[in-house]
Amino acid sequence: MTAGFDDVRGHTWWCAAHQKKSYATRKTARRAIRILCESRMRAYRCTVLPERWHIGHSPPVLLRGERTANEIYGEKVTYG
Repeated sequence: MTAGFDDVRGHTWWCAAHQKKSYATRKTARRAIRILCESRMRAYRCTVLPERWHIGHSPPVLLRGERTANEIYGEKVTYG
């Protein structure tokens, strides 16, 4: 069974601090990435509300393998 929009609906909130959608769990954030069919995105914790998750594009240097996620984001990295 593939993830659909209804699997994510009801598990999202608007993050006023970052002006973007936030997700209840890493699982729902990753499901949203799959729905968008965007393999270059990653899920990461919100810095204001650590129990929430955002999705965003991975930097090109990370995608090309020139730098690691830990080098870019520090030790608190979460892959999406």
